[in-house]
Amino acid sequence: MAKKKKIIKSGLIVLIIILLGLQFFRPEKNIYNEVPTTDIAKTENMSKAVSNILVESCYDCHSNNTAYPWYNNIAPVNLFLNNHVKDGKRHLNFSEWANFG
Repeated sequence: MAKKKKIIKSGLIVLIIILLGLQFFRPEKNIYNEVPTTDIAKTENMSKAVSNILVESCYDCHSNNTAYPWYNNIAPVNLFLNNHVKDGKRHLNFSEWANFG
C-alpha cells in the first residue's frame, strides 16, 4: 500500500511541475487594433442591432479580435481557447467576410 501512495504522490508532483511549466508558454492572442475593410460590418448593409448581436455573440471566436476572459491567463485553458478561436476562424471569419465567395 505504501508503494502505491508513493507512486501517486510522485505522479502528482510531476503533474504539478508540468502545469507550472505550461504557464511560461503562451499562445499568441487574437487581438488587432483596427477593423479591416473586409469586415462584414464594413461590407454589408445591416442594422445596428444585427451588427451588435454579431459583435457580442460571435466575434470572439469568429473574427480577428477576441475579448478574452480572465481565465485565459491560466494554462492549459489558454491553449484550449486558442485552438477554439483558430477553429472558429477557420470555419467563419467575419473580419475576412469580403474575401469569401
